[in-house]
Amino acid sequence: MLLNIYHEACRMKRLELIPKSILNYEVKVLPVMLLAFFLFNPVTQTVRYLLVEFPNYDLELYLENYIQGTYTIKYYFVYLIPVLIMGYGAVNGSLLADILEQRRQRKRTTETADPYQTLTPQAGAYLTHLKGKNSFGETIIAVQDCYWFETEDRNYYAIHPSGRFSITKTMDKLEAELSPELFFRTKRNCIINLSFVASYSYWENGKYSIRMQTPNNDETDMPRARLQEFKNRLVRFSAQEVEYTPPKSEIL
Repeated sequence: MLLNIYHEACRMKRLELIPKSILNYEVKVLPVMLLAFFLFNPVTQTVRYLLVEFPNYDLELYLENYIQGTYTIKYYFVYLIPVLIMGYGAVNGSLLADILEQRRQRKRTTETADPYQTLTPQAGAYLTHLKGKNSFGETIIAVQDCYWFETEDRNYYAIHPSGRFSITKTMDKLEAELSPELFFRTKRNCIINLSFVASYSYWENGKYSIRMQTPNNDETDMPRARLQEFKNRLVRFSAQEVEYTPPKSEIL
């Protein structure tokens, strides 16, 4: 009650939640703690009197021993310790609640931000070219030209319009380095290029078939557990207008 009255009297409405501002605030409320004894003491002493002297009450004894007799330096400092503990406990508890609420609001703001913004890569943030090897030698291929990446017999391959190239990067590394705008990991051993997805449909045993826009209309499968994320990613990909001119691969 005293803190609320003090806040209103001093017009303390806002507090910046940084260490310096919090420290200054706690110093400002110190007078409330120091003066609280003089207001609370009659109440606490009256309760003590009623409990200790029950049922033999005496007004003179009450005024002399429990009221006048308790306004001393000794009683003041005895009560000051619990007053400081309770007072600053209430103050810091309120501040902690405000800090936690502020963090929750920031988290909600982040979660409700534009879902496409998090998928927009910074320049140079994602893998753009990759070294590949086939029976004719090595080449540098643009990853955005690749239809998909796959694993077979513990070997890693990039499926490209120019053919199938052996690569050294694992599926986990590719997933971390490729742009989520364009690539989606349908299962443990396959990452597809969303720009080459033609259609998808239910296949069998909880699996879905994805048909790719390739010369042979190749297909790959995907478990049902990945379906919803796949749909979400397709929507995000379709909503973005990505203008891209694939660079020519340089044969080494």
